[in-house]
Amino acid sequence: MELQSIAGGFVADQLASISPVPATFQSLLERACIRLFDASMIIEDPLTDLAPLREPSVKQPLEQFEQTYVIDQIIDRVRDEGLSGHFHEMIGLFGSIMMSLTATDEQLAQVNHWVEEGIFGHFLMTDPGGPSLQSWKTELKDSDEGLVLNVNKMHGIEAQKLGFAMVVAKQAARPFPITVMLPPDLCAELKQLPVGKPFLDGRLQLGNCQGSVQVSKDMLLSKGVG
Repeated sequence: MELQSIAGGFVADQLASISPVPATFQSLLERACIRLFDASMIIEDPLTDLAPLREPSVKQPLEQFEQTYVIDQIIDRVRDEGLSGHFHEMIGLFGSIMMSLTATDEQLAQVNHWVEEGIFGHFLMTDPGGPSLQSWKTELKDSDEGLVLNVNKMHGIEAQKLGFAMVVAKQAARPFPITVMLPPDLCAELKQLPVGKPFLDGRLQLGNCQGSVQVSKDMLLSKGVG
C-alpha cells in the first residue's frame, strides 16, 4: 500500500464508517494528507469515541452576528463552486466576528480603515513552542523602552506577506494568552517567509514570521478583559 493511501486512510476510513466515500474524494484526501508529512507540527488524535453531549448548566442565548448570514451564503457557493475561491473571504468574516468580541471601538475603526485600503488581516496563533502556553516563543515583555513583542509564529495563513496582524502571545505571570494588534508598519519589520507549497489551487500559502517590535498598550485587544 502506498504511503499516501495510508495517510488518507486515517480520514477516509473514519468517514466510510458513516457513509461510503466516493473515489474522487478519497483521492483528494490522500493527496491532501500526504502534504502534511513535511509539517513540523503533529496533532495527535486518540481515536476514541466522542463523549455524549451534555446539556449546558447555564441557559444563555448565543449572540447573533451579521457575518453568519453571509457565511451561510458562502457555504452554499462553496458546495457548488469549491472552497478555493471563497476561503479568504470566509476567514475574513470569522476574523471580523472575533474582532467584534475582543477589540475596542477605536481598534475596530482602525481595522476597518486598513481593510478599506485593501490591507489583508492575519491571525497568528500557531507557535513553535507547542501547545503549552508556558513554552511559547512569542512573548510580550516589559523593557526599559516600554512593551516589546517577540514574535515567532509558524504556519500562519499568508504570513509570508503580512498586512496587519493579530498576534497571540504569552506574558509573564498571566495564565492566559494576550492578543496584540500589530499595524502594517510593524508587521513589515518582521522576517517573513513562505513554508511548504500552496494549497487550494495555489490560492492559500502558509508562512512563518519572526522578529521583535516595540508596541504600545493601545495595541492590546482588551475588550472584555477584567
